[in-house]
Amino acid sequence: MKNRILPFVLALLFFSCGDDKKIVNVDSQRIDSATKEQIVNSNLKNIDTQFVATLPPVIEGDLIFQNALDEQSIAFGKATKSKYNNVGIIYIRPKDRTYMVLDTRDSIHGIPLSEWMVKGDAHHIALLRLKNSNIILNEKKTAQLRMTAKTLKSKKYDPYFSWSDDAFYSSEMIWKLYKIGAQIELSTLGKVSQLDLSGALVQQQMKNKYGANIPKDEPMATPDDLYNSQKMEIVYEK
Repeated sequence: MKNRILPFVLALLFFSCGDDKKIVNVDSQRIDSATKEQIVNSNLKNIDTQFVATLPPVIEGDLIFQNALDEQSIAFGKATKSKYNNVGIIYIRPKDRTYMVLDTRDSIHGIPLSEWMVKGDAHHIALLRLKNSNIILNEKKTAQLRMTAKTLKSKKYDPYFSWSDDAFYSSEMIWKLYKIGAQIELSTLGKVSQLDLSGALVQQQMKNKYGANIPKDEPMATPDDLYNSQKMEIVYEK
């Protein structure tokens, strides 16, 4: 068993010492569950979360989509008519080089990629990447994305589809991150008037916030806008 584990441990150690743009590729399909458990439970602090989550290689700036199961996310998905109701952006946590997802549920915060995945519907996810990201997302722009993300952390979730910077829904956060941090508009903005407000939860929220004066001309970006963006390409979908 030691002979089987050693090559993968060495591979993980090698990649954990790379720079922030390093792509890590571990073929988890060829490792049995017992071996996985031994590696994950080892004393290594730089275990790659891609290995745990059985994803293909990811890089900082990738977008990851899922269908979250909480009532708010389900209502959001129906209102925006999106294939996926939640989207986050992947980054590397500097202190231990763990792959993280910046998420908006409750408030904007980071969550380990492997934990984020299991919060969705049967692990049904899509991973999208900016086209020519190896050229466009250079070290400077990647650093700017990180800095912009830091300014958003702890901001509240926005169930009212407001375009202000006081609170954010998931696709709004991603759109603004790329716009401010990388000077890239991932999609053309739509309007609140395009929403399906027939759901009881969404109707109640909008009524509580706006009364009868829903700002139908308010700009908005939906998860589907990002998923169908001509500037993104699908890397993986399950």
